[in-house]
Amino acid sequence: MRLTYLLMLALAGLLAGCASDFNGDVSPNKPPVTRLTADTIILNGNDRLGTRLHLRWWGDDEDGLVTGYEFTFDSILGPSTVWQFTTQNDSIFLLTIPAGVDTFNFRIAIRAVDNDGARDPKPATLGYPSRNAPPSVNFTYLPDNGNPLAGGNPKTSFPVIRYAWEAQDDDGLENIGSFEFCLNDTTVAPLIIPGVQRSMIIQGNNLTGNTTDCNVFPGSFQIPFQDKLNGLKLNDSNTLYIRVVDLSLAKSKWVAANTIYVRKPTSQVLLVNAYNNTAAGYGDLNTFYRQQLATSGVSSLDTLNLLEKEGGRFVNLAASNRTQSLIFSLFKTVIWYGQDADFSLAYGTNTLTDLLNKGGKVLMSTFVSGATSPKEQAYDFTPIDSLLTPPTGSTFIMVDTSTCQPLQNGWPQLQYSQFQPVVRPMKLIGGAQPLYNGRIIRRIGVANFSAWTGPSCVMAIRANATTGSEIIFSTLELHKLNNQNNIGQFFAKLKDEFGL
Repeated sequence: MRLTYLLMLALAGLLAGCASDFNGDVSPNKPPVTRLTADTIILNGNDRLGTRLHLRWWGDDEDGLVTGYEFTFDSILGPSTVWQFTTQNDSIFLLTIPAGVDTFNFRIAIRAVDNDGARDPKPATLGYPSRNAPPSVNFTYLPDNGNPLAGGNPKTSFPVIRYAWEAQDDDGLENIGSFEFCLNDTTVAPLIIPGVQRSMIIQGNNLTGNTTDCNVFPGSFQIPFQDKLNGLKLNDSNTLYIRVVDLSLAKSKWVAANTIYVRKPTSQVLLVNAYNNTAAGYGDLNTFYRQQLATSGVSSLDTLNLLEKEGGRFVNLAASNRTQSLIFSLFKTVIWYGQDADFSLAYGTNTLTDLLNKGGKVLMSTFVSGATSPKEQAYDFTPIDSLLTPPTGSTFIMVDTSTCQPLQNGWPQLQYSQFQPVVRPMKLIGGAQPLYNGRIIRRIGVANFSAWTGPSCVMAIRANATTGSEIIFSTLELHKLNNQNNIGQFFAKLKDEFGL
């Protein structure tokens, strides 16, 4: 019994001692401790560090939990220091070097924050030098031998030209501030446009002298930039120069674009040859149309061999549809002849509508093949609703005795000059007027021929009373309609119709 009693007294004393410990003072919260390291640094040479830095950090708290971090780039820490909070443990920082300097010493401080709001009183810091990586730039061009509907890389142009470029900066594209441009002379004050742009169209303003300033349309701008680009030489070669400027005001070297010869428009009429320059009789076509127009009284005109190539390169085709549209808009009348209706109609709907919307006149004469689709959105600017397809097992043809009969007063009868194995009459949209019907022959099989008595409109006119525009479209090539040597009468009537 005595032993039991003594054990009970000992246990009671132990419990009393424990109770005394629990009634002591609570230990104060200890602030967290922060660690910081540079995980990745871009080196740009000269033993200096890059301006793009990947940092990692972490914190320890022996009596709580780290709930986040605060960081600052202030070089001197104090009561007024502004801290930014994050819950992340790493980040990539793009360090913007102050304008006008090449190198700069940065300092970052990071401190952990615990669940009681306590902050590390001795933030982790990292100081390091940074050198700005100089930017670079180069002009870009469409591939040669491409689809002409995508545009070309012209060696010769009327005074509307599109340029495109790409820039590089090891510090990130967001570090690019602006682009500077000079025409022909890099010692003059440059045109400056924002660094987000990657293309522009320049358009000459004064086309009567030997030089002109230019409106500038950056990117997809429909309204010109407030500043002009000076120094475009007319009837002469021109070189555009570019350099890129980053946010630290570091500049690349000047880079030259391909030289382009810029033609001065001399008239209000543009004769467009849309044949490939490898086509038989290509040179004779230009001579034929210029002579016929001159005979009818249109002696002043400009010419454009649209699809001419040298070494696989389209040398006159504009770099974009919008550029070509602005070129056509330099004129009041476009007379277009081609061998491929699919190209002419598709390209025309993208490049001629601006001219028509401002009251221009267009004559388009092009061969329409049997493979050309009966109905396309590309026909919307023409008189065409759809193209007729011959009945199954037959084709529409014309021969050298076939005539085209005028349906409007003053237009002469025309006669086809050779065998034409494919003819595609038109169904017209509302408001369009038929101008000529062809005496079309229907061929069934090899040798069964009969006169076609169905719709046979091969030339039509569409006028817009609001804008004053007119377009005449022919599914037959006009130079093949001179078997009676009277196509000059057609062009004389066209001169009156278009007010040339």
